[in-house]
Amino acid sequence: MGISARVSALSLLFLVCAMVVPCRAELRWTTYRSPNALRDVVCQGDVAWCASKTGVQRWDLDTGEHQQWTQADGLPAQQIQQIALAPDGSIWIGTNGQGVAVLRDGAWRAYTTADGLASDVIYSLECDAADRVWIGTADGLSVWEADSIRTYPRDEYAGLYNVTS
Repeated sequence: MGISARVSALSLLFLVCAMVVPCRAELRWTTYRSPNALRDVVCQGDVAWCASKTGVQRWDLDTGEHQQWTQADGLPAQQIQQIALAPDGSIWIGTNGQGVAVLRDGAWRAYTTADGLASDVIYSLECDAADRVWIGTADGLSVWEADSIRTYPRDEYAGLYNVTS
């Protein structure tokens, strides 16, 4: 390797290190401890919403304030599998047998197969910019939109079962 190639390689290495080292120096880990197994996390600014085996937990990462919801607070189940944040600010959760629920204006509202879900076993939740909530279930795909649920059951749509993200 010639001198100019070595100088170029060293200059490039120096620039990369100069960019990486200051960034690494600013990294800071904060651990929020919970005795609950956390299954899913979604962030809304400085707030982390967590699905856990004992309900829904909310941490304000700025103040450290913690809040928890359980079945006593209106959740349809204690073990929450999935959590998602909708563009309107509502929080959606999925359970392993009791459907989904949404937190709006401080109250939980549950939806199950009786409301049109493909299954009450929820594997995935995804909210889109059009205010739809896509719900992957054990028996097909459901979509919540404008206060109604549309379902694509696995027996009519080949391959739409055990829908995960």
